[in-house]
Amino acid sequence: MPVAQRLSITGILLTCLAVSAWAQAPTINPGGVTPLYSTSPMIQPGEWISIYGTNLATSTKLWNQDFPTTLVGTSVSINGKAAYIWFVSPTQINLQTPADTATGPVSVVVRTAAGTATSTVTLGQFGPTFSLLDSKHVAGIILRSDGTGAYGGGTYDILGPTGTSLGYPTVSAKAGDIVELFCLGFGPTSPSIPPGRYWAGSAPANNPVSLVINNANVTLDYVGLSSPGLYQINLTVPDGLGAGDIPLRATVGGLQTPAGVVIPLQGPATAPQAKAVTFSSNSVLPGGTVSGTVTLSSVAPPGGAIVMLSSSSTNASVPATLTIPAGADSGTFAVTAATVTATQTVNIIASYGGSAVQGALTIAVPVVAPFKQLTSYFTFSSLGYPQEQLAIFVNPDPGNTTYTATVGPFKFLNGTLSGKSTFTFTTISSPANAFPIAGQVLTNVTGSFAFTLTQTLATGGYGIGTIGGSLLVKGTPQSGTGTVSLSSGFSGQYTATLP
Repeated sequence: MPVAQRLSITGILLTCLAVSAWAQAPTINPGGVTPLYSTSPMIQPGEWISIYGTNLATSTKLWNQDFPTTLVGTSVSINGKAAYIWFVSPTQINLQTPADTATGPVSVVVRTAAGTATSTVTLGQFGPTFSLLDSKHVAGIILRSDGTGAYGGGTYDILGPTGTSLGYPTVSAKAGDIVELFCLGFGPTSPSIPPGRYWAGSAPANNPVSLVINNANVTLDYVGLSSPGLYQINLTVPDGLGAGDIPLRATVGGLQTPAGVVIPLQGPATAPQAKAVTFSSNSVLPGGTVSGTVTLSSVAPPGGAIVMLSSSSTNASVPATLTIPAGADSGTFAVTAATVTATQTVNIIASYGGSAVQGALTIAVPVVAPFKQLTSYFTFSSLGYPQEQLAIFVNPDPGNTTYTATVGPFKFLNGTLSGKSTFTFTTISSPANAFPIAGQVLTNVTGSFAFTLTQTLATGGYGIGTIGGSLLVKGTPQSGTGTVSLSSGFSGQYTATLP
């Protein structure tokens, strides 16, 4: 036989052997037909299930959400009816079982181009099982109405051990959380949703479902389908279920979900305590009102936190209690100050959760202006008198003791001066001591005092127009702090010539 012919035959044989070795017939593992993400031996019509084995498909392929009955050459029938394939790989097939009224053992047949594999599974009206994230943690989500979730634009967290131990962020549920658990096989619903087509909505389960967490019966808000073949159980996590991986079990139609499934729960949060008392302003006028805020160390529990309030003085009144709403960590109240004559500090006390805190508030008596009246005017004699009198009346508050008065600066407004002109400024009435323009400290000023403005003109000099100035008087009150002041301007017309 020619060499070329021998090589050709050898190549054909090798190719056939390779194809034969590659395209082996499929096999199904013992016990390899289970609900999706579960180990239960029972399935339900319309349920999502998995088939585990070898050579189940020539490649890995995911559906186009079109419910095909064949995917890359692999098809499955259950009790002789075509199943709807979601996913195939050489070792696993995920599918939705067809509608069927049969119960008991039924055949499961996987067909590929290389052959068929046959197994049996129990088909029932119910086949309850929880979907799992791993070998034991129930699949579910925690709804977040406040937008703090890690998924869905902040709308939910994935339920699981807090952290990233599963390879992605998960959070344990706590008392008060609204949780949706995902599950399969909880029986007929109303309306009845046939398998093999897309659907979304609400189809409650027809039969009662009970849920036990850590041996405690839990009230359920909803049990039913939410999408093709997928059930969900909605509940609000109650208090007192424990912390850590807590066992849970559901029952429907006399059948229970498989044992060994857990739900991760957080322990009770540290009870909130009163943390701080603050005010919108740290001082308030006598008879005035200021807003106070009590802050807790953590959010108030369900039902709210009733904080006890009190004051160290009857001069500041507060309500007896303040209710901080559930989920909030602070609340506000009003503090009303009494009319007092002296500045004083009071403490407002808030008590909650075994802790008492206080905040200091000052009832500040306002500084009273030391002057009741400050006026000024010019008095003029007849034309030609070189002395003109400027009288300034000050009526001080007798409760004040010390004042400083400053006069100046003088300014000429809209006037003209002819010749040489000099102005001096001296006192002519109480107090008797000289009062220079630069200012002087006065003690126990009462009544009024006046000043003389003298204009001396050179021989033949002449002046006409307006003149103005200012007086500033400052005082330190006997009580209170700070300096108060009152000012007044003065102005007048003048005409002066030498006699």
